[in-house]
Amino acid sequence: MFYPTLTNTRVKRNFDLGSLIIGFIIFPILMIPKLLNESKKNYIPAQIMLCLFLGLLSVLSWPPRADTYRHALVFYDIQTMDFDKAFNKYFRGGDIVLLVSDYIFSHLNLSFELLRLLFMSIAYGLALKLYNLTCRHKSISVRNKWIVFWMFILMVPFYDIVYAIRYGFAMMFICYFITKRYFINNRSIWDFLFLAIGFIIHFGTAWLIGICLIAPLIPNRCPKGIYILVFVGAIAISMYSTPIIQFFASHIYDERMVSAYTTERFAQRFIFHNIFGTILEYTRNAPLYLFIGLALFFIPFNKSTKIFMLIVLTWAFTYNLWEINRRMALPIVILGPVFSLYILKYRHLILSILIFSASITTLFTWRQFTVSNLPYIIAPLPISIIQNYDYQWLRENVQPDGTLNVYHRK
Repeated sequence: MFYPTLTNTRVKRNFDLGSLIIGFIIFPILMIPKLLNESKKNYIPAQIMLCLFLGLLSVLSWPPRADTYRHALVFYDIQTMDFDKAFNKYFRGGDIVLLVSDYIFSHLNLSFELLRLLFMSIAYGLALKLYNLTCRHKSISVRNKWIVFWMFILMVPFYDIVYAIRYGFAMMFICYFITKRYFINNRSIWDFLFLAIGFIIHFGTAWLIGICLIAPLIPNRCPKGIYILVFVGAIAISMYSTPIIQFFASHIYDERMVSAYTTERFAQRFIFHNIFGTILEYTRNAPLYLFIGLALFFIPFNKSTKIFMLIVLTWAFTYNLWEINRRMALPIVILGPVFSLYILKYRHLILSILIFSASITTLFTWRQFTVSNLPYIIAPLPISIIQNYDYQWLRENVQPDGTLNVYHRK
C-alpha cells in the first residue's frame, strides 16, 4: 500500500506551484479563479501573482489623466536629467519616493506604467498581508472567510492610486499601521516604519500620522450619544474651520499651500454636473457615507476602534472645506471595510454596496477604456506587461489640463 511521504507532498506542491506560474505567464486572466481561491486560503505565491494581476489591470485600463498625466510628464522630463537637476527642479520639501522612483525607472529605460504597476501591486500586497494576519490572529469561520477576504481587497483605494498615485499609495501604509495595531491587535516597534514610509510618499498624511501618535492618549470608551453630539458639533464648527486650519496647518505646511486648499475655490463642496456626473459623484461617495453611518450608529467605540472613530470626527470638522475634506475621507473609505467586520450581521449588505459602487463607477468611465490598453489583459504576461502610454501617446490623447480627448468627442 502506498503512503504519501513528506517528499511526495513537497513534489506535488512544487508541481502545483510551477503549473500555476506557467499558467499565469501564458494566460493570466484564465488563472484568476484559481488565484482568488488560493489567495483566500492564504497561499502567498498565489497572492503575489494576484497582486501583480490587479496592478496590471489598473495600468492597462486607466490611461494617464489628471494627476497621473502630470506625473507622467514629470517622468518623461526627468528621463533627460541627471539627479541633481531633477531634484532641484521637482523637489518641493517632501514626497520624495515618487521623485526618486521616477529617476530610477526612467534611467533604467523602464516605463512609467511599470512604476504604476509596482505601486498598485504593493498596495494590494499590504491589504493581503493584513488579511493573512487577520486569519492568523482572529477566529474566522469558513462561512465568513470569503467576506473577510473581499473586504480586505476592497480596502485598497484603486481609483485614488491610479488617478493621483501618491496620496492613495501613502495612505495604504498608514492604514496598514492602523489595521495591524488596532483591528488585528498585532503590535511591533517596526510598525512605525510604515508611518515613516507613508510620510515620505506624501507629506499630506501628516494629519493622520498625528492621530496615530496621539491615539494612545485618547480614552478607550465613549458613550454613543456623546460621540454623535460631538460629531454634530464638529459639523457646526466646520463652518468656521478655515481660520482654525490655516493657523495650525501653517506651522506644518507651506503657508501658500495651506491657503490654496482653504480658499473658496477649493472649499466649494458642490460641483454642478449633468445627470450622469451627479449620479457618478454620489455613487462613488456611497461607501464613505455608509461607513460614517456605521461609525455613528453601529461600530462600538472601544480601544480597537477609537482611531477609526477619531478619523470620522476629523472628517466632520473639515466638512465645509471640500478639498481638505475629500482627503480626510480617504482613510475612512480604506479602513471602513475592515472595521465594518465588527458588525458581521450586515456583512452581505455592506459588501453589496461596495461592489455596486465600484461597478457603477467603472461603467460610467467607459470612454477611457476605448483608448486604453485594456484588451491586452487577455494577452500573455510578457506582452501585456510591456504595454505603456508613451510621451507621443500622451500628446495625442490628453488635453493640457489632463482630460482625455475622448471625453471631448461628439
